[in-house]
Amino acid sequence: MFRLHSFKVGGHPQLGSLEMEFAPIDSKSKEPFSSVIIGMNGTGKSFLLRTITDLFDEIYQIQNSDKKRDRIPYTFHIKYSLGKNTYDIVSSKMLMMLHKSIDRKDVHGIYYFKNLSADEKLFNDKLPLEPIVKSNQIDVAELELPSQALASSTQLNDRFRFKKSIEGDFYQYMGVKRSAQIASTKSFERNTAGYLYKAAQKEGFLRNIERVLSDFLNFEKHLKIRYSTKYKEVFFSGNVTRTDLDNFFNNYQERRKTEPWGKWKYDQLVKENPERLERIMNFMDRLSNVLLHKKRSPARWFIVDLIERNIDNRDLELIEDLDDLDVLVMDRIEVVKSGKSMSLSQTSAGENHIVMSLLGILANIKDDSLILIDEPEISLHPNWQMKYVHLLKQMFKEEYGCHFLIASHSHFIVSDLEKESSSIISMKLDDGKLRAESLSQPETFGWSAEQVLFDVFNVATSRNYYLNNLLSDILELMADEDSSNEEIKQKIQYLRSLNLNLSVEDPMSEIVEALFKKLDNA
Repeated sequence: MFRLHSFKVGGHPQLGSLEMEFAPIDSKSKEPFSSVIIGMNGTGKSFLLRTITDLFDEIYQIQNSDKKRDRIPYTFHIKYSLGKNTYDIVSSKMLMMLHKSIDRKDVHGIYYFKNLSADEKLFNDKLPLEPIVKSNQIDVAELELPSQALASSTQLNDRFRFKKSIEGDFYQYMGVKRSAQIASTKSFERNTAGYLYKAAQKEGFLRNIERVLSDFLNFEKHLKIRYSTKYKEVFFSGNVTRTDLDNFFNNYQERRKTEPWGKWKYDQLVKENPERLERIMNFMDRLSNVLLHKKRSPARWFIVDLIERNIDNRDLELIEDLDDLDVLVMDRIEVVKSGKSMSLSQTSAGENHIVMSLLGILANIKDDSLILIDEPEISLHPNWQMKYVHLLKQMFKEEYGCHFLIASHSHFIVSDLEKESSSIISMKLDDGKLRAESLSQPETFGWSAEQVLFDVFNVATSRNYYLNNLLSDILELMADEDSSNEEIKQKIQYLRSLNLNLSVEDPMSEIVEALFKKLDNA
């Protein structure tokens, strides 16, 4: 079971110096753990998710390659547990935060520790900066890491590092970018088809698809992918040969000036996997017998039905190869809403986002993963936001060793958190510096929007019921001769700590200001 416990960073270009707590050390919840990071725009939530993914991926690369030095320009300390063991990964540059006289060239390296006690001091306070705790120090090769880090976002300008991930990569990017600079919802839909094929091979796929489509979105239990053929005469004649393929991909100059788009894939198959190329050719011959006519077009089409399963798992992989060869074109991912068949791209932005993001996670998740989700509430109806974390935990309850980090502005998502398997971290800007606070979480599950806004986000809406209650409590204590001044003072201090931004027209603001003056004059 993987749990991220704490994270400390210093000298970060966006985050500055920051530390926060996520899951408690004694967390033993038998369901996925969720940590929701809240904060206003500009408080670094997305940069935090990016930093954590980059750090874990960098450590993975050091462990699994010939790299000798890290590329991390800032200081850090990560604490997490995996199974029965707890691990600390510490940059010795962290001491630069404590000793201004230490030069950067004197501080280098990353140290790894296993099962440290909570109050253990790691380093000497002077040069050389050697670890004190020799018995618990381990080599990077002995370090256990989460099974993978998944980065999910439906934003066109997400902060995650783009990577064209392949099967087995530790870091998996699941977003709308198709390059480091270019984002496209069309490419995201194409990726979604690939996610569906991967997810379809997992146990419980139909159950989870029904949770998303039927239980969550109120769609019908219907999920099909429609493809059209290209160059039908060459590839779907019923007896395609290697000569046909060689002529098309290598001897194309007589027909066209530019090489076929799928030539890179063909060359790769010829060089690295000729047996798979034979399977692809046999599959094309089989498809030629079931293709349907397309009106007013020489192309033909066929449908992959992921509910009724008209194509087996091994052939699903070959369809992706045909897509890469530019032999097939995906027309649409088809769903049914209110009895009407439509493309996934024709659904609302919220419906589109929830299907794409959850399918990406479903396709790639393994137990003991770290999953980072940036602002999942975008375009989601409040009813869906309130159910979002619950849906995650229902879909991935078999992977209870996973830890979800969710950056959000949504008070509705916070209202869906169960205390024993969740945490809330608030990020704020104080005098231009970022500060993170692990909120001592009340049981927010099922709270009203106003209560979450007031007690968690520190936002008082006009005539907020919970602000009314707090002010009433303070005024009643002040009117009661038996009340202690200390109790009144604590209540007013709590009110001040909320940093409420009340309108000057709100009559409550006068009461609040009067109470603050009383506290200051006490």
